[in-house]
Amino acid sequence: MGNAIKSISEEAFYGLTYLEALFLNSNQISELPLNIFKDLKSLERFSSSFNNIVTLDGGIFANSPRLNSIIISWNSINAIGRNFLDSLPNLELLDLEQN
Repeated sequence: MGNAIKSISEEAFYGLTYLEALFLNSNQISELPLNIFKDLKSLERFSSSFNNIVTLDGGIFANSPRLNSIIISWNSINAIGRNFLDSLPNLELLDLEQN
């Protein structure tokens, strides 16, 4: 069981340039602000399954070129931004199951 996180501010992860993995599973998150990952240049793995996320902005991972795994299954995603995959040259796993 996760926490009861409902929202995350755009500045929540500022300065964490060496963070390699971020797991926000099993919360009540409905939105990921566009610049939330702005400083996460070393991020390789991101998971936010079992939340209430509805949309994924196209440039949300633009500053995380090392990202190789995105797991956002079991949400309510009904729209993904046009350029969502453009800045992810190392992406090996994209799991959007049960959206």
